[in-house]
Amino acid sequence: MNNLDELNQQQYRQEKIDKLQKILENYYSENIDFIWINQGSRRRITLQIDSQNKIGFFKHKSHDLIEIEEYLLADNNISQLLPILKDFLKNQEQNLFLQVMITLFDNGLDLVFVSNRALNFTQKNQILQFAKNNKLNLSIKIKDDIEPIYLPKINQIFVNDLHLQVDSEVFLQATKPGLESIINFIKTHIIDSQNIADIYAGFGIYSFGIHNLVKKIDCFEGSKSMVDLINFNAKNLQLNHKIKGFERDLFFAALTALELKKYDCAIINPPRNGALPQVEQLAKSKIDKIIYVSCNPNSFARDIKILIESYFKLTDIIAIDQFYNTSHLELVAIFKR
Repeated sequence: MNNLDELNQQQYRQEKIDKLQKILENYYSENIDFIWINQGSRRRITLQIDSQNKIGFFKHKSHDLIEIEEYLLADNNISQLLPILKDFLKNQEQNLFLQVMITLFDNGLDLVFVSNRALNFTQKNQILQFAKNNKLNLSIKIKDDIEPIYLPKINQIFVNDLHLQVDSEVFLQATKPGLESIINFIKTHIIDSQNIADIYAGFGIYSFGIHNLVKKIDCFEGSKSMVDLINFNAKNLQLNHKIKGFERDLFFAALTALELKKYDCAIINPPRNGALPQVEQLAKSKIDKIIYVSCNPNSFARDIKILIESYFKLTDIIAIDQFYNTSHLELVAIFKR
């Protein structure tokens, strides 16, 4: 790294630090620990495919494609696949594929091509051979239906000593180091808790990450497929006595303060717009500790104002810059009554 690059990097980081401190200035006066995750770490990208089968990203608020030759933010396993993918698409029918989602799971690469129509026998055979040649899991998505074309292995996420089976479209933290940082931080603050409510649980990654430190975890999630994954993995790993998933629309049917009575800690990881109805119930509850994971500092600040006005204190927080070269930050915060 030359002096100019180093100076730009320092400026970039300082801008993120200053922005977050400004947002939290009324709620937290201590130094915020930042974890910096640089380029070459992103484990999922979704590329657009235009009518000439070029791949890239659309310009902001347009359908003008910016073709890419490489993508430095992505993990090297994904980057190395891009020229191979471009060569493959050159020989495919135009306007057949609209997008491709590439995910690096912990046991290999997975591709999902999005198409607007069914593929014929020849087209399916071509992508089958492409997947076999490159040792990829590959599926086709048409509207909301995914058809597996070649799945020599089941996608897995590793956490501690566990191998969790997941599907192609499961929600993932943007980077593996980011996920590990979140789980390790939660572990340090979960030791004195026994009964956990994991709210907006996804496929239960945090619950499986802390399973050996607590007595019982109930996972609440709006997506049936994610709840099915929680319960499947819990049973498969002989943890169903400890971890259980429940389908729940948490925006329209938030867990009530009365329902939260049996838990001494809640982990909440809401979508970008936050979790106002659920936070209001948490504020009314008798729960002792809340661990809030957020990818949007602005909605986070709105939600925590309610908690602090209800006699919770923000006692610790980390910021994880796993969205390199963007304005986004992942936050993990501890609130105690």
